[in-house]
Amino acid sequence: MLNDKWGILRNHEENYGILRNTSFTHSEEYEFERLLKSSISLDAKLKIRVIVAIPKLSVKQIHELINVFKSEISEFNSYDLQEKSNIEALIKEKEYEWQKIEIYLEGYVSMHMNTDNNRNMTPSSIKGLMEKMVKGQGEAARSIATLLYYHNAVSTAYTLNHTLPFKTPAPIMIIGGTGTGKSFMLEVGCDIVGLPYMHVDCSSLVSTGIVGNTVDDILKNLLRKVNYNIKKAETSIVLFDEIDKLLSHHDGQSILHQLLRIIEGSIVPIDDHKSEERLKEIKNISTHQMLFIFAGSFQKVIDQKSKFLDDNNTVINISDIEETGLPKELLGRINKIVTLNSLTRENYKEILLNSRNSPLEQIKSMIKINQQDFLIDDVIIESILDQAENSPYGARSLKQIIWNHFESILYEAPNYQTPVDHKPECWVNAIIKFNHTNKTLSVKNSEKEAVATTPTATKLLNTLPNSIKQKVMNGQLIRVTAYVENGDLVKIKA
Repeated sequence: MLNDKWGILRNHEENYGILRNTSFTHSEEYEFERLLKSSISLDAKLKIRVIVAIPKLSVKQIHELINVFKSEISEFNSYDLQEKSNIEALIKEKEYEWQKIEIYLEGYVSMHMNTDNNRNMTPSSIKGLMEKMVKGQGEAARSIATLLYYHNAVSTAYTLNHTLPFKTPAPIMIIGGTGTGKSFMLEVGCDIVGLPYMHVDCSSLVSTGIVGNTVDDILKNLLRKVNYNIKKAETSIVLFDEIDKLLSHHDGQSILHQLLRIIEGSIVPIDDHKSEERLKEIKNISTHQMLFIFAGSFQKVIDQKSKFLDDNNTVINISDIEETGLPKELLGRINKIVTLNSLTRENYKEILLNSRNSPLEQIKSMIKINQQDFLIDDVIIESILDQAENSPYGARSLKQIIWNHFESILYEAPNYQTPVDHKPECWVNAIIKFNHTNKTLSVKNSEKEAVATTPTATKLLNTLPNSIKQKVMNGQLIRVTAYVENGDLVKIKA
């Protein structure tokens, strides 16, 4: 029974039949509905989405939802009544977890979602959802979606103590330049399918026996991440990122051979020295059903092969990286090399305007907390794209570029206070013009125009620096940030 000292759990009078056509008993259905109704982190909209998606979810996925509900309520009830700040922080943390779950719930409520006989998403459906977040990597998304689908079949059977349908798929290696989305793509895919995922930065690893992040620590951290659930840990996906950095590491070869110990499948004892009590209860962990994935830039290999190609999409094979120094025992276990494309200008534009993970949307959300709408002129989009194309950091550069563009607006936004029912629009990089005939001041972006008449026009002009004001009065085209309400220009910022 769950501890309920806060009175969070709610009873209900009737069963709503949410878990139709499943193997759940009446009491299990009642428990699920009670946990769903009692969730503090979920708003009504997301609860409805869960209910709509349930008929299409597999039994394993429904169990995952129940575990999330139970974990949420158990953590809430672990706090004392006076720890209100901790409760609020936990709500935010749980809301973030549910944002990840919502990715695959969205897929299941979609009319175009394909599922197999066990109501698991097919590889094509997983790929479709991945491409809402990751742009310009269609072939790579296809390979990773296929791998995740079949590993999920192994994970489901192992978790439910069924006979494994086949062996865990062999490891793959993802190769691509900085900022192409190697680790992000895999993380998104795991969130969609609902598989536990562990990211390991190889550049931080040290050999066993040295103080630091060792191979044994990876398994301990994995157990902590899945709340010591041994079944989930033993079917996790582990990404060894920046694997090529070990080639220049002073102890790299030793670490690589230690990695082979767990990659080839073994029973690894858990050293409980100085470990927490929950970890001491686990004596060993099997790595036979884990899926291991490697990722690296291998920039020298890409540059070398690109010399003989006419485009940016270089395909790397096992033979191309044999000379890098990676142990042949490791290369022999890799099933496929997945090569990521270099991002094009169109890819960057897709990330900005059509990705669910767009850094531009974050800026818009930050502006909107001050009840202001936010319109961005095409000119500034093109300026951002120009800088991104010339950056060596790929998609990662977009956050930095966008922040530099909009930092002054973020600084000014809280100073412009209006009632909640009046939401001014913020036009970035709008062209300002003064009409000497009728004494009006107008601003224009690619879609709209707003006007201020006298005396407002005069007041707004006087807020500009004298040098800018003089240029506007002389008819020069100057770009400003403008705030507009109902077609009226109410504020300008040079």
